[in-house]
Amino acid sequence: MSNANLQHERITALATELRLLAVPDLYGPIAQTAATRKDASYADFLEDILRSERDARHVRSREMFTRMAGFPSLKTLARLSPGRWFEAITAAG
Repeated sequence: MSNANLQHERITALATELRLLAVPDLYGPIAQTAATRKDASYADFLEDILRSERDARHVRSREMFTRMAGFPSLKTLARLSPGRWFEAITAAG
């Protein structure tokens, strides 16, 4: 197993232990971007990682709250029997 794979496993384990669920998927692309920027510092890299984790948490949170809200499923006219189309159209208008 190569050093890069071992390092990826260690980063994934640490991120999981710290409950940073997005970091294992995000650190590679962010590190590549930081490596190509001439003015990037370690602090910039760390800030990008933490910001990405925060953004991913917001997305997961919104998705969870939407599921918990119990919104009804999307209903389309195709799912209604032809006899109920008129009722659905007149009720909506």
